[in-house]
Amino acid sequence: MKNLSGVALKVFSFLFVLFVLPRLLTRIFFPTYINGHVWPSISYILVQGLAMTAIATFIVVGIHVLLVRRISKSADTDYGVRQRLETQVPQSASTLFETLKNRLANRQWEVVQQDENSGLLRFEIYNKWRTWNEVVTIQLLSKGSMQTTVFAESKPGGWLALADNGKNLRNIQVLREVLGQQERVS
Repeated sequence: MKNLSGVALKVFSFLFVLFVLPRLLTRIFFPTYINGHVWPSISYILVQGLAMTAIATFIVVGIHVLLVRRISKSADTDYGVRQRLETQVPQSASTLFETLKNRLANRQWEVVQQDENSGLLRFEIYNKWRTWNEVVTIQLLSKGSMQTTVFAESKPGGWLALADNGKNLRNIQVLREVLGQQERVS
């Protein structure tokens, strides 16, 4: 849970808009007059919205923490919304670049950015039933003619993603599997 403050901020922003915006729109377009004044006042709407948002944020973030802890205990790994990998592969960077691009494309990963000179590969994994996708960024650094350091990060593609349900961990595991196959093949 390296980014718990980010999760709390996203939840708070979303819920504040959810609680306050409809009441403000109702006040603007369908005002209710009591003794010649529009009710409820804007300050009342904002204070009530902040209170409800704070309570709901506390509950949602608490549930998120419990779910993440449960998943991390079952996976025996440091679980977070972003997953990272750093490993050494006994192969040249240019060959590994092409191999990763071809093998991961066979697994329904779409290349959205590639730069062979800098060793950068960026994939997007699309899920039809979800509103956001996962983005996997792989950086290959050559450490000689037959040694390459691989840095990879998997994260949700949307900034509103609060939990990934293990998808980013699975993306890193798929990358490890492909790198493991590559090491056996060479």
